[in-house]
Amino acid sequence: GAGTTMGDMTIKANYLNGVNTTVAGVDTNEAGVFGIGLDWKTSGANTVLVAFYYGKDDKVNDSTTNTFVVANEYAMSKRTTLYGQLAFANADSAADLRTSVVAGGTQAGKTTSLLNVGIKHSF
Repeated sequence: GAGTTMGDMTIKANYLNGVNTTVAGVDTNEAGVFGIGLDWKTSGANTVLVAFYYGKDDKVNDSTTNTFVVANEYAMSKRTTLYGQLAFANADSAADLRTSVVAGGTQAGKTTSLLNVGIKHSF
């Protein structure tokens, strides 16, 4: 992955690739996920994030997952951040965890909406 900052905005891109191989050396899955996103620092304490991810398993037909994420992070202090994330994942009929960026949160052949809210604290 890579990112570049221009003023209050940071553009990011990444690529993940994983291959599952049997003991006999046969590739059963070859999944790749490409992502692109933008972080916008709207104030000293607040950041808005948007991202799009495209995942596909080249060894499995109908395995594409498209995910759109919008999030907000508010730094209450140097170590504590409030966050909220909304994700929309559209998964083909054979898509699974290998083509998703949402751990266990998508269902094959469906569009799933997920909402996460929480507090991060660094020790």
